Amino acid sequence: MGTRSVICIWYKGRFVVAQYTQFDGYPEGQGIKILKFLAAPGNVERLKAGLEHVKIISEEEHNEIAEKVEEDTRAKQAAGAQILQFDFSGRSEFDRAFPSLSRLAGGRILELVAQGTAEKPTMIYMDLGFVNDALFCEWAYCVDLDSGVFEVFGGGTSKEQSGSKRFQDVGEPDAPVPRLVKSFSFDNLPKDQDEFIDILNVALEGPQEARDGEQVQGQQEEAQTAEDND
Repeated sequence: MGTRSVICIWYKGRFVVAQYTQFDGYPEGQGIKILKFLAAPGNVERLKAGLEHVKIISEEEHNEIAEKVEEDTRAKQAAGAQILQFDFSGRSEFDRAFPSLSRLAGGRILELVAQGTAEKPTMIYMDLGFVNDALFCEWAYCVDLDSGVFEVFGGGTSKEQSGSKRFQDVGEPDAPVPRLVKSFSFDNLPKDQDEFIDILNVALEGPQEARDGEQVQGQQEEAQTAEDND
């Protein structure tokens, strides 16, 4: 589904990846992919090593690459080649040729970065400003390699109410940012998808909602006790 999100990596005191993702941005989608990557032995160190071979490109360079792919595709089609606009997985020629720049990369961006080498660096387009889009940025994720934590953010709010300083310097002072839902230490990650989602659901419920729920439960128990005594 078209639930949009942004996946960030924080390393050596700054954002080094801010990947816009078009689909499946909810925790059961991209969140689980990130969790599985981080939980696999050796992947955090692989990610750090791969970040030494990242090439950040500008918006102009990104557009030039997209235009070049489009021109090449048209030339091949003019020559008689049968090229599908999108394959069975919904990927375009651009997505296949430059997976790390694709809006479909999602949580797989971590593996793509980890595979980077000096001979074949991973190209990254920083779309950090998307976190200020309170309407469309429904979820945000940050892998903080300095502190060893995986953070999940949801929705948009003011910087003062966000519960985190992660995006404090992104955008204007009054720009909205995602609200921190939960932070997980690399040393204590949820053991599986069910635990991950359960923890997030409890965090999303919030203290006021939890108190309201307890109050309703208490009223129900009192009513049941009164019936039993009649």
